[in-house]
Amino acid sequence: MSELSQKLSATRSRGRMGKTLIKAGVALIAVPDPITDIPGGALVVAGVAISKFKDCVGIQDLKEEVVKTFSNLRI
Repeated sequence: MSELSQKLSATRSRGRMGKTLIKAGVALIAVPDPITDIPGGALVVAGVAISKFKDCVGIQDLKEEVVKTFSNLRI
């Protein structure tokens, strides 16, 4: 049981990948070179799409649920 607890405590919370992609995309769009507008736009669109799914279930949610379930099983 302690091995499982150690592995679960090593989980990380969800990052802010969407915001980072949006910032990188805007930076590429701001560069005066016309070629960087297309990848910059793609990064902004991908960042917005990822940001919309921030409420999805992540590994941190799994950890919390497993810990809660094990605490409920104790007699």
